Amino acid sequence: MIKRVENSSLMVLKAVADGSFTGGVVQMGMADDGVGYSTANPELSANVIKQVDAAKADIISGKIKLYKTYREALAAGAAPAGLAAL
Repeated sequence: MIKRVENSSLMVLKAVADGSFTGGVVQMGMADDGVGYSTANPELSANVIKQVDAAKADIISGKIKLYKTYREALAAGAAPAGLAAL
């Protein structure tokens, strides 16, 4: 996973330049290119990249639901019970 900090920085700089900047918390995700993944590994085949891009599109569209916490995923039946950090 790559945190695309340059995109959030650019967004803030543009807001400062056009006078629309207001302080606060900004969350960016896949839909606004706030996070992504690296395709620089030569071992990644075109097929794997295609599959990951399809999963990314499904996450953005809401077809694949992501949960912010393990507790939320557990309550939704989307995660196995009993997981713990070692």
